[in-house]
Amino acid sequence: MHSPSTVSQTETLESPPIHNHLKFGSGSKTQRLHKDFDVFIQRNDFFSIFHNEKLTPSAAARRATYGIFKTQVLQQCSINGKPSKGQPLESARPALFSDGVNAIKAFACDFAVHHGKPIQMSKINAAISNVLNEERLLFRNSPGYKAVFCALRFKTFFLYCASFLHLKVDILAVIK
Repeated sequence: MHSPSTVSQTETLESPPIHNHLKFGSGSKTQRLHKDFDVFIQRNDFFSIFHNEKLTPSAAARRATYGIFKTQVLQQCSINGKPSKGQPLESARPALFSDGVNAIKAFACDFAVHHGKPIQMSKINAAISNVLNEERLLFRNSPGYKAVFCALRFKTFFLYCASFLHLKVDILAVIK
């Protein structure tokens, strides 16, 4: 029989993440996102993303972004740490962990090659930026921001349903 100290040591073989922006370190329930980076994602999430033929590379990058970075980090950081165009230098947000961003880009490239889909790095960067923007909108304290996000989601869903049902929709009427 194992002593309690031996059992607890074998159960805690999970290593912490290499950076405080990341959710996971290496362990039995995680998978390396890309072979060249020490960035890990839950094994189930990895396989559900990588083996889903219906996803585009940018959608795979979005899901990987949610899978490897902590929510609080997504709310507070930007991809490269530079301010938005036209904004003062003081408004710059801290940069996401660069190995995490590069792992997502490499993963999206591997995903595209594996599924024979074209890839544009500008769309991958945009997908990661969109995740960051959505997280900022979702978790702001102002009810106005939450209302805008819900309205945008509803408008997108409505337009999708209308196109699926082949309805002719006056887009200007939907926007107002």
